[in-house]
Amino acid sequence: MRLVGDLRKLRDTALFRVSRLRSVARRSVAPAPASRNQDLQVAYCVIELYTLWHSFSRFLFLSSALGARDGGGVRVTTTVPPPATVDAALTHAIRLRSPSKKKKKPPWRWADEPPWAQPNVLLDSLAAVGASNRPQVSAGLSAPSTVFSGIVPCRNFFAHRGRDTLALFTPIMRNHLISSALRPTDALLSKAIVLGTPRPQPLLLDWIDEVANAIELMI
Repeated sequence: MRLVGDLRKLRDTALFRVSRLRSVARRSVAPAPASRNQDLQVAYCVIELYTLWHSFSRFLFLSSALGARDGGGVRVTTTVPPPATVDAALTHAIRLRSPSKKKKKPPWRWADEPPWAQPNVLLDSLAAVGASNRPQVSAGLSAPSTVFSGIVPCRNFFAHRGRDTLALFTPIMRNHLISSALRPTDALLSKAIVLGTPRPQPLLLDWIDEVANAIELMI
């Protein structure tokens, strides 16, 4: 994803990518003995879903701060002087999250930026510049979901597969009443239990759909 002058373009690009991920996820759900291919498909979906959300969140903030048009075609305004560059927009987000960097000046590095996958980072950054579309973004993120609290630990496990990352992965599955005895791949392909009833589809597909729903509602 990239900087856009119309947030609807960012939304459509993100939803197209979500749709492709869902196709891969559906293939991994097909009833078959566990295989290395299935493990790779699930790992790919988790890592790409995290990357997609992180990128979407970052460019939603940047495009909004720089005056892109919102879902209704109205230009987003800010209460601070409109940033003229990406670095100028990032300055608001970075200094808000890292007060120790208030004396540091651009250009910024990736390591300086806040963790965009956390919804509160996006909302706080939009608030820092007084973006007029923040209420809409907040409404989109208020829909019930568990993906945003779970995707980071799950991504870290599949990216690193260490004992420490597994220790953070397991509680996420327990929160969905999915057995901790299952392999991580099998856990994500299991159905979460809500109010004593299994969900209609596996957790991985629920998460993909939750990201898609949030993106549609935010713009």
